[in-house]
Amino acid sequence: MAQADDARDEGRRRFLVKVGAAGLAGSGVVATLGTVAFSDLRAYNERSPVFKLGRPEDFASGTRVYLDGPRLFVGRDTRGLYAVSAVCSHLGCIVRDGGEGFACPCHGSRFDARGAVIGGPAPRPLSYVALTVEPNGLVYANVASRVDPDDRLEV
Repeated sequence: MAQADDARDEGRRRFLVKVGAAGLAGSGVVATLGTVAFSDLRAYNERSPVFKLGRPEDFASGTRVYLDGPRLFVGRDTRGLYAVSAVCSHLGCIVRDGGEGFACPCHGSRFDARGAVIGGPAPRPLSYVALTVEPNGLVYANVASRVDPDDRLEV
């Protein structure tokens, strides 16, 4: 009987050693994968700050349209084209066209037609971004390049 108990205990030990080894190996694989994923350089995955908007004639005078990709309102007035960021300066929500200005649906910030704060918790006005016309005749916006609200792209 003692021999049977010893054999059973030996079988349990082997089983527990195998389970422990499998757990240790699995932990090593997970840790290695986590380290590789964490050390992956994300600079290659970032979006470009330059966006193709279209041709100047795509934007009628007196209008302002929202473009989802670059998160911009692109408008055209008598002086030319302009682009204002649709990202609220409070917590980064996307503002909506409020007719005479812009309204943030998240926390109630309100901006006038030039993007200046007129109400709510937003600490800064909406940003205007640089526009250029390339030799191919297309308008591009650089959301990383801020300009004065009075700047216009003459087209």
